[in-house]
Amino acid sequence: MGQSRPLRATALIVEDDPMQREMICLLLEESDYNVIQCESAEAAELVVEKVGGCLSLLMTDVNLAGSMNGVELAHIAKERNPSLDIVVTSGRPLKQPLPEGAKFWPKPWAALDVLREAQAAQSIGIAPAVLLRVCCPCRAPGQSETPPGLRRLLLLGLLGLFRLFRLLRFLSHSILSGLMD
Repeated sequence: MGQSRPLRATALIVEDDPMQREMICLLLEESDYNVIQCESAEAAELVVEKVGGCLSLLMTDVNLAGSMNGVELAHIAKERNPSLDIVVTSGRPLKQPLPEGAKFWPKPWAALDVLREAQAAQSIGIAPAVLLRVCCPCRAPGQSETPPGLRRLLLLGLLGLFRLFRLLRFLSHSILSGLMD
């Protein structure tokens, strides 16, 4: 008999910047999430229509490829799944109100913010896992996924860089405050 795997929460990541999208997906996959990724709100809306009730977390940028923005997507997703944890990010101030309970993160945000949000969404309640990856226009046809070992190495590298950045920022503040005294 095969061993059953524990249910994993499912996150939908909507980001048109491939590097940011991949970083968020790496962080969430390492936090035991199944991840569905899209580069446009229109593609994400199709995912929400098909599996919206299974999602635990939606993280979307405001400005996306296509005609729909991330705030509009957040409203659609919240209508379909009122208990969905939603995070909307942007480098600019919001021009539209968010659905009730949604969070806004101004860019830049830290990788640890994603990990904390993932943990909070999982503690609320794990939704049934989506067992297959939904095909969204975020990878070129025939392009393979990053191997799991390389993903872990990349994640550790990103977290290491983040810690180094925080250390350098602390040291520069310490040095500057010492010069001001």
